[in-house]
Amino acid sequence: MDITQLIDDYICLYIPRLKKFITPKNHIEELGYHHKNVLLKKMICGDVSDNIKGVKGVGEGTLYKIMPEIKTQ
Repeated sequence: MDITQLIDDYICLYIPRLKKFITPKNHIEELGYHHKNVLLKKMICGDVSDNIKGVKGVGEGTLYKIMPEIKTQ
């Protein structure tokens, strides 16, 4: 979902896997975090497809507990 970084008030994306258009308004409810935090989430949790190791022992669940603002800001 790297490409969701590009959405803004004038750009939305169609995600075939979800069969939905993703906008800034529905990104949080559809994907679980704010669209401006895509890179931060990848740096902390890691991403196998992009060969990003992330912080050992920190997954999405832990990330949302220690940084709940990642979902909303």
